[in-house]
Amino acid sequence: MGLDIGVVTIDYLDRPETPVKEFLFHLATDAFLGCADEEYEEDTNDEEQYIWGGSWGGNTLVEFSRSYLNWKADRWVSNQSIGAEERITIRRWIDELPWENDMVMLHLGG
Repeated sequence: MGLDIGVVTIDYLDRPETPVKEFLFHLATDAFLGCADEEYEEDTNDEEQYIWGGSWGGNTLVEFSRSYLNWKADRWVSNQSIGAEERITIRRWIDELPWENDMVMLHLGG
C-alpha cells in the first residue's frame, strides 16, 4: 500500500466580487461538497468527478477538476436570476485559476 505525502501551501487570490463571491459562498456551504454527485454523472456520463474536500470551523478545503467546477458553476448560474454577463464573469474567474493538470485546490474561508 502506497502513501502519498504532500505539503499544502496556500496562495490567496484577490477577493472576488459578485457574482463570483456568491458562487463561492454557495460552494463553501454545500453540505455534499466532496461527495459523489450523481447529477453530475447523469448530466455528463463522467463517473470520475475528481473532487474531494471537507469543511470545518467556517473553512472549506476542496479540490476540483476543471470540468466539475465548470459544471457546478453552470448549475448554480441556472438556478439564479443572473444574466449572461455575470455568467461570463464566473467562467472567466474559473478559467484564470492556477490549474495544474486541470485540477485546482481551493481554500474557502474568512
